[in-house]
Amino acid sequence: MQTKLGTRIAEQLYLRRISLNDLPDYLFNSWRSPGMRTSVEEYITKTATCI
Repeated sequence: MQTKLGTRIAEQLYLRRISLNDLPDYLFNSWRSPGMRTSVEEYITKTATCI
């Protein structure tokens, strides 16, 4: 099953050539409220601006 959020995150990871294994574990330790950005999206955005 795919969600819009999962597809969007997968696309961002693919475009930046990052795998799920490259992401730090702490990104998956917190919950988010509906409509808010995920910690994974924030991390990807932050690392993209640093490169």
